[in-house]
Amino acid sequence: MTSEETTTVISPFDLLPDEICLRIFTELPVSTICLCQTVSKRWYYIFQDESLWQHHCSIFFEPGPLPPRTSSTLDSWKKFYRLQLDRNRGTAKKAFNFKAHDSKVISLKLRGNILVTGSNDKFLGVWNIKTGKREKEIHVGADIICVDFIEHKDVVVCGSYYGDFGCKLFSLSTGKPLGEFREDHWIGTQCLDINDEYIILGTYKGMIHVLSWKDGRKVALFHIHNNRVAGVRLLGKDTAMSVSSNGAIDIFSISTNDLLYQHFLPRTAVNICAFDNNVEGHDLLCIAPKGSIFHLRWEDLDDVKGSILSEEGKIDERIRKLYSKDPTIIYQNNEISDRLFCAAIDSRYNYGVIGSLSSFPPKGDLLIYNSNVSRVNGIRGFNKIKLKNFTSSDTVCDVNVDTENVGNVSRTENGLLSLPDSSGSVFNVLGIDEERVVSGCTRGWIHCFEFNI
Repeated sequence: MTSEETTTVISPFDLLPDEICLRIFTELPVSTICLCQTVSKRWYYIFQDESLWQHHCSIFFEPGPLPPRTSSTLDSWKKFYRLQLDRNRGTAKKAFNFKAHDSKVISLKLRGNILVTGSNDKFLGVWNIKTGKREKEIHVGADIICVDFIEHKDVVVCGSYYGDFGCKLFSLSTGKPLGEFREDHWIGTQCLDINDEYIILGTYKGMIHVLSWKDGRKVALFHIHNNRVAGVRLLGKDTAMSVSSNGAIDIFSISTNDLLYQHFLPRTAVNICAFDNNVEGHDLLCIAPKGSIFHLRWEDLDDVKGSILSEEGKIDERIRKLYSKDPTIIYQNNEISDRLFCAAIDSRYNYGVIGSLSSFPPKGDLLIYNSNVSRVNGIRGFNKIKLKNFTSSDTVCDVNVDTENVGNVSRTENGLLSLPDSSGSVFNVLGIDEERVVSGCTRGWIHCFEFNI
């Protein structure tokens, strides 16, 4: 087209308002609009529009709403899209490791930049995950099978399987002992959880202890399982969940000692149990001893919409309604060829991470999947966590690396970050948050994979 006053050629797109061009861009694949940004300055500015990237981000979370972007690094929808794309592909932006214990890392808990680790070397390590520096070493006096902490309460709690106590409490900042829980008989703690009022312990014999951690008083005792307790979680102020190794999922009231609800996984045992890392989420990831995966979700009821942590006085009523029905199995896979050792899940960002043993001599892999794209039996979407644009000159292990003991981290042809076969490292415990995956291995090392930008 040409104007009447000049012979300058005018593109038909120049006659369209920005709103129409933006609508067209939303219908194009991202690879195409990345090329379109180089056409003109106008198209470049349209390419930067936040609503465009918010639209493309929503694809990762269909049919649910977009999660809030709480990290300071996620200051635009465009960056948020890149983060989700990297996570969906299993491509980490940064990876590093550090030696945490002399023997295998058995337990860890990640909250923000604080990581607490436990092993059978009988001490807790409190680490700054950004620097890989140990800020505190807390001697426990027994093996540590599980750990949790609350930073604003300055408390860390750990459980022991072989020790003569069920759990011990320490100050997170000073390492000073705050108390311990014992019984006249061996407890065999398997798992625990803590909130502002209670500690809940799951044991080898199927018993569940609920304690007031401020004074050590036993609040409740449940013996509702005949098998080992695989996982426990506190829900609100008066409700708790437990998962047994025989596949039973139980919801019970702490104040009345009543069993409120019970659900059984179909014809399976549970070896690994991962609760939703999102505090307002309702997801549960269970792994069977032979490797089968069950991803469960309790969908919000019409009258229980919104945060389960809102409206003081109605918290547990909402929770009981929510968990008074059978969950939906949103992902199931019975065809896993690898043996699985650990798992973690975050429903806010619709992804789960699983650690596996994939070869002999032992060598661990971390596998990541998006829970919204794989809803049928059979894996198509497992992605091995890897680094992007890695070259032989890049330094991967950049924090407290002892190459003499563990060997160099190697890069495979497909970009998988792994330790050499000679190291024999296997990932056996996991922690995740919105930006990173942290794993502990059998050689005492912590590996951190960051997805932030």
